[in-house]
Amino acid sequence: CPSGDHMMLLRVYNAAVEVNVDRRWCSQNFINARAIRKAQSIRHQLASSCKRIGVRSSGHLSDDLSPEADEYVRRCLASGLFLNSAVLQADGTYRTHTDQLANIHPTSSLFNQRSRPFCVVFTELVHTTKLYMRTVSGIDASWLPEVAPRLGFKRAKQAVPS
Repeated sequence: CPSGDHMMLLRVYNAAVEVNVDRRWCSQNFINARAIRKAQSIRHQLASSCKRIGVRSSGHLSDDLSPEADEYVRRCLASGLFLNSAVLQADGTYRTHTDQLANIHPTSSLFNQRSRPFCVVFTELVHTTKLYMRTVSGIDASWLPEVAPRLGFKRAKQAVPS
């Protein structure tokens, strides 16, 4: 998935739900059916909570995988994961918001991409032989000052430093 792991996971979730989380289909596609059902349960709980407090849904965004929806989801990720952001360095590593050098984990859909995103957000850091970012998605660096203006994110140019 060009934009990263989060949208890939959303596509997998939608595909599993489309076949009613069929155990055979899940097994054939190496999908954990129990994890999908847990995600469904959490999604229903969140929808119920939003409805109860009066938050309106603008539709089923997760069913819409257009480029506009992809950008919207990644903007939301940037808003929630801005402290887990990192910028590409000249040597191919990423410098995190906390000034650590990290690599994209080999299990990421972005790992073998020739053209890596300049700026990413990630769900977790894992230290094995190197420091790795897991569950990684590319974002536009200009979104960070918008979502966290008080943290001093500067408007970054979309180019790898030399």
